Amino acid sequence: LNKKSGLLGVSGVSNDMRNIIAAIKSGNKRAILAMDIFIYRIVKYIGAYAAAMDALDAVVLTGGIAEHIPQLKNEIVKRLSRFLDRFKAKVLVIPTDEEQMIAYEASKVIARGRR
Repeated sequence: LNKKSGLLGVSGVSNDMRNIIAAIKSGNKRAILAMDIFIYRIVKYIGAYAAAMDALDAVVLTGGIAEHIPQLKNEIVKRLSRFLDRFKAKVLVIPTDEEQMIAYEASKVIARGRR
C-alpha cells in the first residue's frame, strides 16, 4: 500500500508525472484517470478553502509539475474559473528550488549549533 498507491496505483505506470504524461499521450486510460484524479483533488481543496473563507486572492502553483506541465495549470484554471472570476484572483506559477531551501535551512541549524 505504501509503495504502489497514489499516482502509481491508479496509473499502473509510475508516480512520476512525466511518465504519466507520456502514457497519456499514448492513450493509456489509467494514466488519464490518474491525471484527472490528481487535478480533481487540487481543485477540490482550493475550491473548499475559497468557499470556506469566502475569499481568494491568488492560486499559487509551485514545483516542477506546475512549471513544466502547462496542461495541468490550464485544467486547474478551467475548473476553478468560477472562483477565479468571482474573487478576481490570479493564478501564479512560481519556480521552486528545493535544494537551495534545504541548504538554507541546514545552514540555519548549523549556525544555531555554534552558539
